[in-house]
Amino acid sequence: EIDPDTNAMYVVGYDYFPFPGNYQWRIEKRRLDTGALDTSFDSDGVVTVNPSTWTDKVTAIAIDSTGNAMYVVGYDYVLTNDQWRIEKRRLDTGARINAFDFDGVVTSNPSPYLEHPHDIAVDLSGNAIYIVGWDDATVSSYSQWRIEKRSAISGSFVSTFDGDGVVTSDPDIGGTDDATAIAIDPSSNAMYVIGHFYNGTSGQWRIEKRQLDAGGLVTTFGSGGVVIGPTTQWSGQPQAVAVDTIAGMMYVGGSSSPPSAWRIEKRELGGGGGPGPSGVDCGVRMYDGTSTVTIDCEDPPVSPLRVYQGTKTYGINVVDPSDANASRFRIQTPSGVKALRRQ
Repeated sequence: EIDPDTNAMYVVGYDYFPFPGNYQWRIEKRRLDTGALDTSFDSDGVVTVNPSTWTDKVTAIAIDSTGNAMYVVGYDYVLTNDQWRIEKRRLDTGARINAFDFDGVVTSNPSPYLEHPHDIAVDLSGNAIYIVGWDDATVSSYSQWRIEKRSAISGSFVSTFDGDGVVTSDPDIGGTDDATAIAIDPSSNAMYVIGHFYNGTSGQWRIEKRQLDAGGLVTTFGSGGVVIGPTTQWSGQPQAVAVDTIAGMMYVGGSSSPPSAWRIEKRELGGGGGPGPSGVDCGVRMYDGTSTVTIDCEDPPVSPLRVYQGTKTYGINVVDPSDANASRFRIQTPSGVKALRRQ
């Protein structure tokens, strides 16, 4: 992963040095103009971290340019099972910032099994960091979503967040569930966490909207705070999310299969979390008692409500009745009453 500021890029990953199988963290600082390593960063432009002789990998980075700090997340094998690891380091020299849990390092190991973090977001206004991923705290080989909120200063859990600083979500109890990315909107006290879960026969995309302060689901979003995406084989997963707070939109990218393909969704930040106004006009018109409205369609279809035009199949977009773009037409679904979305 990579995160830039005005003068430099910070690139994180892992390497096999000093021998194959011994994964270690690797952090590079490079110039934006030439790509050359910045030798003021740990004397050679590179920081490596090798806490064990087994699987130590970096998964994400977030920087605070005003605070001269980076937050690097990943996992290590120090306790003979993969555990979450978060390091806070200086942007200029790469040195650890010891005020962060006294040594610049925080770890989480809620089970004797495996835990992997995937992404991190920094809320500068709230002096907090949010980390998402999965843990095996329920039982070996079964994973659940895990979201941590920690102080950006000390690294300690923020206990006002769900009572202990941790939110877990297990949409498929006994299955494999994983939170893969997070985007935050401090102005609306909201986070958007994406990932996937196994519904018993196949994988499905999942988006949760939660409160930044307390961690609770924002129930006006989707169905009870959750939007379920397309059903896909296990190889298809959402991987990244970005929000545009001015336009009120989010963008979610990943893969779907079959067939194996990139997938990018544009969805609303509020209301039903439905696809944005760029949805397809598939020709469906309905009279709502006062005017004729154009019903929003999907291509490719995700909604189980479909319309056929010749050889082409479209999905009919449904949203929560409270959504700003909800039409007056209602339909009963397994997750409750929904409205057909108008363009």
